[in-house]
Amino acid sequence: KIARQSYHLKLGCAIIIQATIRRHLARKAIEKKVTFEAVKGSEALALRERNAAKKIQFWWRIVLDWTKEKKAALTIERFFIHVRAEVDREIMRRERRKQMKKEKRRSRRRQSDDKMLERAWL
Repeated sequence: KIARQSYHLKLGCAIIIQATIRRHLARKAIEKKVTFEAVKGSEALALRERNAAKKIQFWWRIVLDWTKEKKAALTIERFFIHVRAEVDREIMRRERRKQMKKEKRRSRRRQSDDKMLERAWL
């Protein structure tokens, strides 16, 4: 009878110890799983953020390049507008000079015609 009670006591203690160990191992496994899921979620979030940052940086570089190209194009355009104005002024100056030469020739021709008529009458 005492041996049976001792056996049942030992068996009960063994069952309690096993249950405690199983509970401890289950908690440890759940904690490990929760930690793993959190790390996995964190890594996924970090990857998404990194990819989003890369895309934003890529498009921002395109915007900056476009802005630089636009600025350069405007500078070149201003230069050619200035050159065009100079060319137009030069063309007008040459046309005025040509017109003045024509007028001088006409006046000389008129003067020579007048002189010829004067000589003819004299």
